[in-house]
Amino acid sequence: MRWMTCATLGSFVLAGCSSGTPGGGGKCKSNAECGAGEVCFSDACRKVCSTDLDCGPNDCGGGGTVCTGDVCLPGCRENAPHITAIDGDGTPDGAPTHAAHHVASALLLSGEHLDGAAADLLGLGAPRPLQVQGGANGALVALLPGDTPPGSYTIRVTNAVGSDQGTVTLLQGEQGPPGPLPVVATTGGLTGDGSGVAPLAIDAAYLSARYAPLAHDHGGGLVQPATLVLPSATTAERNAIVNPAAGQVLLNTDTQALDYWDGSSWRTSASGWSIRRANVLLQGDINTHQTTPTWDLPVAGLPANTRGVIIGLRYFHGGTSDHGYLDFWAFQRGRAANTEYAALFSNTHYSDYYNSDYYELVVPWDKALGDDTLRVEVISSYNSNALNDYFIYLKGYLTAN
Repeated sequence: MRWMTCATLGSFVLAGCSSGTPGGGGKCKSNAECGAGEVCFSDACRKVCSTDLDCGPNDCGGGGTVCTGDVCLPGCRENAPHITAIDGDGTPDGAPTHAAHHVASALLLSGEHLDGAAADLLGLGAPRPLQVQGGANGALVALLPGDTPPGSYTIRVTNAVGSDQGTVTLLQGEQGPPGPLPVVATTGGLTGDGSGVAPLAIDAAYLSARYAPLAHDHGGGLVQPATLVLPSATTAERNAIVNPAAGQVLLNTDTQALDYWDGSSWRTSASGWSIRRANVLLQGDINTHQTTPTWDLPVAGLPANTRGVIIGLRYFHGGTSDHGYLDFWAFQRGRAANTEYAALFSNTHYSDYYNSDYYELVVPWDKALGDDTLRVEVISSYNSNALNDYFIYLKGYLTAN
């Protein structure tokens, strides 16, 4: 296999670009001689239509069709998109049989009435809508999916009036001279002219930076394992990114950790735990005496990465020479007492005199259970004075980074 152009990783070459036009039906004398979806009209099989879009791509240079009287007839649809050239936004490609530029991340479609048109990539199963934006001189910039393999594809553009398409073929390219691995690029290029003459090429420098090759030459012929240079940002810069893509990764220079977007929020690869404090009364005025109740106490507002809740127990002695005890299991509802997921509280008082005590327990928690309820199962209780009370608080929670 040969490689091409001036970069450290092989590139792709796009060949065989041409603008597609819809074919007409054959000669006929009756509808029975025409194919499915066609009728015999003026001795020719014509496609049945409701709008111009049913008639296929619009080629005002010849072969275009217009929906007239419920059949597709030759004609040029005004303001329908028309592709006259396919180019790219990458570095120049000097090979005489290739187009003028390499491909980095986008197809540049030139032609007529492309402003506001949508673009699709055909050839990877279901049509894949491409992200588009306006370019110079009326060109349409269509971002090529980064996982596009070599092969033949059709680029289709569509607006409210009609559509047009061009075919392209991605081929493997040639390796360029050795050099250091470049920093990650954000744009690159793809070229072609829509005529089937000039091929397209993907920018190898862009791909080598984005998709880390197995090895590259640092100079002097020494080939060493390559590394991947990730984009970096501070936490503030990361939070300012507009519409991040699910799976987007960057190096957080504030924490020196890899952060990634999970589709709804930024997550970090940094290891460790964080404690968040709270002070919410869950159950008060507990003065049970020789009973064993069970309480289900809702715990609201826990983050998705909560791994434990901190509950506080306060006991107030309201008399003199009082006796009391309270023993219970605390666990997340959906789990069970006397397991590794439950916390045991055991507290005994004898001959106390107007005093108070305070304790804290950590209860394991899993948001995946879908039930943020703390269950307290009393094992035993005793209270010699109705003025003696226990209070249960949410005092915080543990989160895993």
